[in-house]
Amino acid sequence: MMIRSFTILIIVCFFSNDILAQSERSLLRKGNKQYNKEQFSEAETSYFTALEEDMTNEIAIFNLGDAMYSQDKFEEAANQFQLASELFEDKDLKAAAFHNLGNAFMEQEKYQEGVKAYKEALKLVPGDMDTKYNLAYANEKLREQQSSEQQDQQNEDEENDEQNDEQEKEDQENQNEDENEGEGEQEQQSDEKSGDKDGEQEKEQQQGENQEQEGKNGKPEQQLSKEEAARILEALQNEEQKLQRKLMLQKNKSEKIKVEKDW
Repeated sequence: MMIRSFTILIIVCFFSNDILAQSERSLLRKGNKQYNKEQFSEAETSYFTALEEDMTNEIAIFNLGDAMYSQDKFEEAANQFQLASELFEDKDLKAAAFHNLGNAFMEQEKYQEGVKAYKEALKLVPGDMDTKYNLAYANEKLREQQSSEQQDQQNEDEENDEQNDEQEKEDQENQNEDENEGEGEQEQQSDEKSGDKDGEQEKEQQQGENQEQEGKNGKPEQQLSKEEAARILEALQNEEQKLQRKLMLQKNKSEKIKVEKDW
């Protein structure tokens, strides 16, 4: 299904009188001949030259738009058709400008603008079948475009949701890693403290064993006070004195008594 366009020949037929100046008519005829030979670039130049003599020449503006349209310069053509629709006073010519404006919008996939332009043309000429045909086509393409945009938006929303879920998952994993690292540091510190405590206990135990070994080797486990030392010394002296007296007594008993005779 293709859009149907008006041609410049319609416009030229409407303006085949002496309203235009001779030079302008000459340039328009030249441009039309070039257009019919599909020399669209040369026709564009001829229409531009005609407009240099009269910038308000509606026919030159409209035909320039057709020449641009035929070279796929759809945005530039739309500007010319928009200007022509504002300048034309004749209802049919104004409707033709809106029709071709709709065509230029359709080529740019500006379907909503195309629908609007065709509706403006039908307001002026309600029975134009070509415009009705193009309007139906434009409405169909507009519905397809809106449906596609809705689907694209839905896919984009789903993609964003997936990305958000992945980001949340990644953030949660990073948080868990940080927590695990913190717990690992606490356990390491606890192990270090426990190791220090065990080392102190081993040191104390070793010191106790060393002290016990020193006691076994005859080394005093602790020093006596002066008072205790004095009492022990006094007791030893008393024992020694008792022993000496006992020995003296035993010696005296063992000696024989010499008896001298007095006779």
